[in-house]
Amino acid sequence: MAKVIADPEELKKFANYLKIRSYELQDKIRGIEYEFNNLSENWKDPVHDKFKSELLESLRALKQFVNVSIETSQYLILKAEILERYLDLK
Repeated sequence: MAKVIADPEELKKFANYLKIRSYELQDKIRGIEYEFNNLSENWKDPVHDKFKSELLESLRALKQFVNVSIETSQYLILKAEILERYLDLK
């Protein structure tokens, strides 16, 4: 017989926390992009070019993390709902 090893309330709590923080991180990423683009008009040297390359790579990874986090939060909420229904039937 299968065992349930999860608390639906804890799943939902974490999912909501993850979703909120993911959207906050998404906003911070946009802010960094905006500010860096403004700075790029006044900062042009080899250090800028190197930093820009590393920044863009890091932001791509962060954006991917945000997307995965949002998807995971949606999955966890669905999983919690299914688990609640299952536990109500027991």
